[in-house]
Amino acid sequence: MIIHRPLKFLLLFVGQIALILAVYLVYRATGLGNEQTLQRAITQAVQLQQDDTAFREAVLRTRYGIDPNYDALVAARLALHQDLANLSQLALPLAIIQDRRRLKSDMVQEDGDTENYKSLNSTVRNSMHYFLYQMRLLLPALPDQGKYADLQHELENDQVSVLETYLRGSQGEQLGNSDIGAPSVNVQHLLMVYKALPTRTTTVDLLIKHTRILAAQLPQLLSVTTQLTSSTVPSDLLGLQSDLQLALRQQLQKDLTYRVVLSALFFPLLVSVMLFFRQNRQMRLERIKAENRLKILSLIVEQSPSGVLLTDAHGVIEYANAAFEESSGYHRDEVIGQTPRLLQSGKTPKTTYALLWQAVQQGNVWRGEFVNRHKEGREYHESAIVVPIRQPDGSASHYVAFTEDITANRLAVEKIYQLSWYDALTRLPNRALFTQMLEQSLLECHKNKNACALILINLDRFKVVNDAYGYDKGDQLLLAVAERLARDIDDRLTLARLSGDEFCVIVQSQKSALSMTDFFALANQFALDLHAPFAITPDVTVNLTAALGVTTYPDVEHDTAQAVFIRADAALQQAKTNGGDQVVFFEGRLNDKFQQRFLLESDLRQAVAHGELRLYLQSQVNSSGELMGAEALVRWQHPRLGLLLPGTFIDIAEESNLIVGIGVWVLQEACQLMAGDASAGAWHLSVNVSARQFRQPDFIEVVQHILTTTGVDPNRLIFEVTESLIIDEFDAIVVKMQQLNAMGIRFSLDDFGTGYSSLAYLKRMPIYEMKIDKSFVQDIPHDADDVVLTDVMLAIAQHMHLQVVAEGVELQEQTDFLCQRMPEVLLQGYLYSRPEPVQDWLQHWVK
Repeated sequence: MIIHRPLKFLLLFVGQIALILAVYLVYRATGLGNEQTLQRAITQAVQLQQDDTAFREAVLRTRYGIDPNYDALVAARLALHQDLANLSQLALPLAIIQDRRRLKSDMVQEDGDTENYKSLNSTVRNSMHYFLYQMRLLLPALPDQGKYADLQHELENDQVSVLETYLRGSQGEQLGNSDIGAPSVNVQHLLMVYKALPTRTTTVDLLIKHTRILAAQLPQLLSVTTQLTSSTVPSDLLGLQSDLQLALRQQLQKDLTYRVVLSALFFPLLVSVMLFFRQNRQMRLERIKAENRLKILSLIVEQSPSGVLLTDAHGVIEYANAAFEESSGYHRDEVIGQTPRLLQSGKTPKTTYALLWQAVQQGNVWRGEFVNRHKEGREYHESAIVVPIRQPDGSASHYVAFTEDITANRLAVEKIYQLSWYDALTRLPNRALFTQMLEQSLLECHKNKNACALILINLDRFKVVNDAYGYDKGDQLLLAVAERLARDIDDRLTLARLSGDEFCVIVQSQKSALSMTDFFALANQFALDLHAPFAITPDVTVNLTAALGVTTYPDVEHDTAQAVFIRADAALQQAKTNGGDQVVFFEGRLNDKFQQRFLLESDLRQAVAHGELRLYLQSQVNSSGELMGAEALVRWQHPRLGLLLPGTFIDIAEESNLIVGIGVWVLQEACQLMAGDASAGAWHLSVNVSARQFRQPDFIEVVQHILTTTGVDPNRLIFEVTESLIIDEFDAIVVKMQQLNAMGIRFSLDDFGTGYSSLAYLKRMPIYEMKIDKSFVQDIPHDADDVVLTDVMLAIAQHMHLQVVAEGVELQEQTDFLCQRMPEVLLQGYLYSRPEPVQDWLQHWVK
């Protein structure tokens, strides 16, 4: 419905007048002016009545001694006046005001009676207390007790009202009655009592005085009490409440009348006004919604994290938001009027633009990516969605492009790719990518029937460089190695880094077949390249060599990448075993040896847990053949291969770190053996401790635990260590040896003369014993060199006051030679004892 403008204003004016009248009638109809005031006045009148009742109860309670003071009476009186003051603040009808004035007048008169009552009651109460107390003392002294029996009887019962009862006579009233009555005081009778006393004292005179006070004041007190208890105030309060209730009913009747009038007169008018305002409100709301939608759309576009670019049908830019400015570097004023060609870097394929225009001209949405150029000149990647804005006839009037800078995502993907497939230090393919490349190469070799090769390169003694110069210099050396190896890489070769100091090269050619000679020449070229010194820093130059293992593939019809790598690694391990700095081609026997070593290592990991290790002992005797001690040796009772000697598995245990667990087992068994021997102290036991085991951080704690749990005397225990122990971390090794020596454990230097043999270090170590290796003993006294070397070692031992044990003694002439040079030498070898199982050795040597 459409309303013309003049009529609209008229309706608006009439509506405003109607609303003013409606508000007035609503105000009157709801009784907001008087109804609430009357309700509050009624509540206050009820409170007045409650406080008045409390006041009159307080009068009676103080009159008859229930309350010892007037606090409650004064509080009730103050509450009455406060209630009356609260009532006086209300705007009330005239009749109510007259009731209130009358009430106030009566309360003023009652205030005077209250003060008079308090004074009289206090006087009577004091005289009464004194009188009763003294009479109780004097009555027994009267000459004629029968005459005053009634009085004495009442006093003995300790009745508070006895005096008042007596003064009233035999017809006196009980305390607490509503009709208090008038007193009847027989003063002459009391004076006769006092005269009958044998002696008149000051106390008697005071009794006479208080008797007269009671006779005079008690009637007045009774009169005032009667006035207070029969006051007109309660009736005034009832009248006030009645008038208030009547006024409230009248006010409610008026309110009802106004409501009826309001409903009858203004309801139709209000309906018409509401219809008018409703139409205006709907129009206003629609306009506001439209404006809000435009504002929201504008804010969404402007504040969108995606770049928004609006062009006309010819591609001329008409609008760009803030996100577009941030991603492109151009201010919107710089691009408006231009075309998006401004952003082209030349890296986006032309086909991308062709597909874009083809899609949007057909009215379709296009999605794709651009490589654009920033205003500063750098390139950035952008994903885009281009949407045509179509008119009712289907033609496109504008195009909107929503763009997002995905450069960071692209860089992150590239970084993840690099971390996943390339070595972080050298940027060469890592083990994962190398494995895929090897598998792909194997497939191509099968397909082309060409021979290919895998070369593994491991740097010799690279750990020494790390330890000597630090890991930073070690990383620099690895980078230099990678760069030097890369110089020989062409389209036939692929270089990768597998681990710390291990590189590999895949050799493959599709153009011409390569022979074994070609593979060897390539491997040898890599080895020769690494011989040249590496200048890590201007002051540090390092010379390197490398071990290289080479294998060809495919070896069999169904050869796999894993099998190829295992063959190359077996050749590499052989090159390292041979001392490094050489190239080794894989042969079948290398594979057999490698597999056997791998199987032995797997079985050795279970040997301790399965109880397969055995403890053997070999005696050490003096020149007279008497037992002085023994060396603890270990054998492995393999479930398939039988009893294995240490030479078969100790090297494997050292390389795989299994030697630590084996060493702990041997030490535990040796200590239990000595602790259970009845001839304690008669012989010692030497236990071999490997360098790897000795360097364990908890080695001392493990030894201490074994000594404590077995209870063995540590002075019977000798640890045999080799010279390799002192090559690294000499000071720390010496400190640990001194700690063990302080427990009572002694040290023997095993295989002396075959290793480092630094006398400067030897004199600083807490060595108790020196063992001459059997390689020197077995050819004396016939080999002159061995004789000289043995003499030197014996001389060193005598000079340093060391015990000497000679290993490998198998002939009497060897014993004679050694004992002639050093009578106190200990002898160990097949001439006296072969290694025997523990039980056999105990039966043979320990009685």
